Amino acid sequence: MLGPAVLYAALTRVLRRLTEAGTGAGAGSLIAVIDDAHLAGPALADLLRFAARQDLSLAVVAAVRTGEGVPLPSTARVQLSALTRAAVEELVGPGRAVRLYDRSRGHPLFLTELARHAAAAELPASLVESVSARCDELGPAGSLLRTAAVIGPELDVDLLAALTGRGVVDVLDDAAQAADRQFLAEDGGVFRFRHELVREALAASASAGRAALLHRQAGRVLARRPGADPATVAGHARLGGDVALASAALCDAAGRAAERFDHAAAEALLDDAVRLDPQPRVWLARARVRIRRGDYDAALRDVDRAATATAAAASTTEPEELSGIAAGAAPATAGAAALEVGAWASYFGRRFTQAAQFAADGALAASDVPTRARCLAVGGRIRHAAGDLAAAETLLGEALTLAAGADRVTAAAWLGVLRAHQSRVPEALELLRPAARGQIGVEHTSATLHALLFLGLAHAAAGRPQQALDAFARHTAEVERRQVPRFAGRGVNLTGWVLRSLGARAQAADLHAEALEIGRGHGTAEVTIAALEDHAEQCVENGDPDGAAAWLAQASDLLHGDLVFGWRLDLKLRLLTARLALLCGEPDRAAGQARELERRAQDLAIPRYVSVARLLRHRADHRLGQPASREQVAADLDLLDSSVAIEAWWWTGELAADYGVPAWLDRAAGHVAGLARHAGSYAAGLQDAAARRMQSWQSLIDRHPAR
Repeated sequence: MLGPAVLYAALTRVLRRLTEAGTGAGAGSLIAVIDDAHLAGPALADLLRFAARQDLSLAVVAAVRTGEGVPLPSTARVQLSALTRAAVEELVGPGRAVRLYDRSRGHPLFLTELARHAAAAELPASLVESVSARCDELGPAGSLLRTAAVIGPELDVDLLAALTGRGVVDVLDDAAQAADRQFLAEDGGVFRFRHELVREALAASASAGRAALLHRQAGRVLARRPGADPATVAGHARLGGDVALASAALCDAAGRAAERFDHAAAEALLDDAVRLDPQPRVWLARARVRIRRGDYDAALRDVDRAATATAAAASTTEPEELSGIAAGAAPATAGAAALEVGAWASYFGRRFTQAAQFAADGALAASDVPTRARCLAVGGRIRHAAGDLAAAETLLGEALTLAAGADRVTAAAWLGVLRAHQSRVPEALELLRPAARGQIGVEHTSATLHALLFLGLAHAAAGRPQQALDAFARHTAEVERRQVPRFAGRGVNLTGWVLRSLGARAQAADLHAEALEIGRGHGTAEVTIAALEDHAEQCVENGDPDGAAAWLAQASDLLHGDLVFGWRLDLKLRLLTARLALLCGEPDRAAGQARELERRAQDLAIPRYVSVARLLRHRADHRLGQPASREQVAADLDLLDSSVAIEAWWWTGELAADYGVPAWLDRAAGHVAGLARHAGSYAAGLQDAAARRMQSWQSLIDRHPAR
C-alpha cells in the first residue's frame, strides 16, 4: 500500500497503459488502494473522475478522514465505525478487553497504541505525538484545542476567550473547525471533545507550568462569574496552586451543600478547605457544620483553633498566653465570631455555664452590630434554656433591636419562644410566625424548628388544637427535611399531648411511645423525659397510680444536669407528683406539693403552672375540709383559660365535681364547644369523650352535700 503522492504517479501510469492496451479478452484487472487520500489534493479527484469515464478493469479504494481534503468521486462509500467490545476482545484477548475497550471506546488507532503498552496507566508517547501532530494541522484552532484540553472535556467559550485573549466569535470559529476535523462534537451549541483520549493526549502535551497557569487563570475568571459552580472553581484553583481561592471556593461549595441539608458533604468539603488553607473563617465554617451534625466536641476544637489563630494574628509583638477554648476559657483577643460559635457548640453540648460565658464575651468583643446581635441572641437563648427568664428577656429584647434580616427573624423566634412560655400568646404568635415559615436558611435551623414547636404550643394555649397539630406535623417534616435528628420526637410527643386533650387517648399513647423510642434512640434526654412524663400523666388520668409512679421515677432519674428547659420538665414532674398524691388519697401531701409548685412557677413567672398549681391546691384543700372561696377558684380558672385553654375543659370539670358547682360544669361544656370548633376531624371524638366525663361529673355534683 503506497502513499497518496507516489500512488498518484503510479496510478497515472497504470491508467495510460490500460487505455493504450484497451480492455479486450484476456486483459487483467487491477485494484489500487490509496491511504490518506485526503492529502492528495484536487488532482487525485480529477484523475478518479477521468478513470470513471473509461471502460477499465480497475478498482480504486481511497481511505480518507471525514471532513478533510477535497471530496472524491465514488460509486460507494463505507463508513468505518468503532470496534465493538467483542471485536476488541478478539484482538487483545478477554483479560485486557474490558479495560482497553473502556479507555479506547473501540477507536482502532487508540486501541492499537494502548495495547502496545502493558500498564496503559499513562498515555503512550506515540499516541500523544500522533494526536498532537494532527492538532498542529489546525493552526490557530489547534492552539485553542490545546488550551481547552487542559481546562476540561466541555468547551466554555467565554472562559476560553478570556484565557486566550481572543474574541468569542473567533473562538467559536476555531471550535467549529475542530468539530469539522472530528476533534470536537457539537450538541445543542455546546462543544465537547469527541474522545476523552484526544483531550488527555493534548493536555499531556502541555508543560506543567503552562497547565498550572491556565488552571489558575480559569479559577480566577470563574470566581468572578455570577452563578459559577464553586466546586469547579476550587478544582481549577487547586490545580493552579492558588490555595486561598481553592479554600474559599470549597467553603462556598460547602455552604451550598449545607443549604441542601447535605451536612456530611459540607463537612467533607470543609475538611479539604482546612487542609488547603487553615484560616479562622474555615475553622468556624466547619465548626458550624459539626454542630448541625451533633459533633459538639469536634466543633469546639475548631472554635479553639480559630480563636487561637485570631488571637495570634491580633497580637504579634506581645503574644498572650492562650488558654484552650474547648476547656472553657476564651482568650481575650479571640474573635467575637468564634465566641458566638463556641457558645452554640457549648449550648448544644449541654454546657450552659461555658456557653453563657462565650456569649457574654462575644457581645463585649464584637466590633460590628450583626455579630453583637447574634451573641446577644445566643446568650438570651442559653439563659432561657437554663431557667433565667428575666436575663433572657433582656438579652433577647436587645438582640431583636439590633438585628437585621435573617438574624432579626431568628432573634424574634427566640423571644417568641419565651413569650409562649410566659403565656403571652398574641405576642408569641406574632414573633414566631416569620421563622416558622421555614424560609430562612440552614444557619437558622434551630430557630425555625423551635418556632414551629412553640407556634403549636401557642395555638394550643389559645384553644386552637387543629392549628397546633398542623404546626407539630410541620415540625416533624422539617426535622426530616433538614436532616437534624437531635430535634426528632418533640413534635410527635406534643401531638400526643394535644390528642389526649381531644379524647384520642389510644392514639396519644402510641405517639408518646414513639417519642420515647426516638428520645432513647438519639440519646436526647429532654425528649425522653417529656415522653416519660406524658406516659405518667396518662396513667394518672386512667386512675393507675402504680403505673404513674413507675414512669415518674424514670423521668426523675434523668432530670439532672444542663437540660434545655429542664426547669419546665421539673415543673411538670412536680405537678404530676402532686396529682399522683391526690389520686392516692393523700390530699395533705398533694396540697404541700402544689404550694411548692406554685411558688416555683411564680418565681419563673410561668402562668400555665401557676394556674394548675392553684387549682390542684384548691382540690386538695377541699378534700381536707379547707375549701377556697368560689371567687378565688373562678379567678384561677380565668388564669387557666388564658394560659392553657386546651386543658381548661377537664380542669374546670374536675373542680365543678369537687365543689359541686353546676355553673362551672356549664363553663367546662362551653370550653368543649369552643375546642370542637377548632378541632377539625377530632371534633366528634372530643365531644363524645367530653360527654362521658360530663355525665360522670354531673353525677358527682348531684350527690354533693352542698346540694
